[in-house]
Amino acid sequence: MATPPKGRTPHPSKTSPTPKKPPSPSVTTDDAPGQAGSIRISPLYTNGKGLTFVSCGDIHADITLQAHYGRARWKAVAVDFEPRGTENDNPISPDTSANIARGVRLEPSSGVLESGQTQVLHIRGTYDPSFRPDFWVAIDSRSGRVRESGGFVCR
Repeated sequence: MATPPKGRTPHPSKTSPTPKKPPSPSVTTDDAPGQAGSIRISPLYTNGKGLTFVSCGDIHADITLQAHYGRARWKAVAVDFEPRGTENDNPISPDTSANIARGVRLEPSSGVLESGQTQVLHIRGTYDPSFRPDFWVAIDSRSGRVRESGGFVCR
């Protein structure tokens, strides 16, 4: 390539090729502020106070989760207290919390729902009511910014 006269720069087409732009990262709506979905739950049977009656020796209950306002990544945990606030305010972890309702199984315990999609959450197992007669299922979604919960009481 010839050197341009003093004081001039070579034309871009005569220099190295234009570098390619790196691919843009994929964006998921469940992590994008203002676009993330949330989960709403619908208990099947309640006692009028938002609690569902179950036999704690043989728990067999279902609740329906539905995504609203976009795609929602969610996880569910059974605990022996009424969860308040969001996951960020009050984290609940099956690995570290002494308040996990250990005999209660949630199937599935996590997932992703597209807007309007539903998922039945099966609640099975046993619960020892010696500490208190009720337990709660906490559903966290929208990257920890939203928490819904459903209560269950032994009869």
